[in-house]
Amino acid sequence: MKRYKIIAICIIMLASTMFIGCGDKGIVLKAVEIAELPACTIYESGETPDLTGLKVIAVYSDGTQKALTEKEYTTDCQTYSIRLAP
Repeated sequence: MKRYKIIAICIIMLASTMFIGCGDKGIVLKAVEIAELPACTIYESGETPDLTGLKVIAVYSDGTQKALTEKEYTTDCQTYSIRLAP
């Protein structure tokens, strides 16, 4: 059986991330970074990923960073992506 490194693909998707306006100061989201990988990063085909321990950080154009809670982003392991919540 092939093994997949789902988290590595998520990181690649994050590297081509979106830009979002935020506030009146013209501060925009510059990047979304994975600060800490989950405990398990290799899965068997068809196995549901367990993202326990995943730490995601938003980096803004003014240099500030914000650790995101699980309620502030969603993951989709079918499309290997992480989306910020509205």
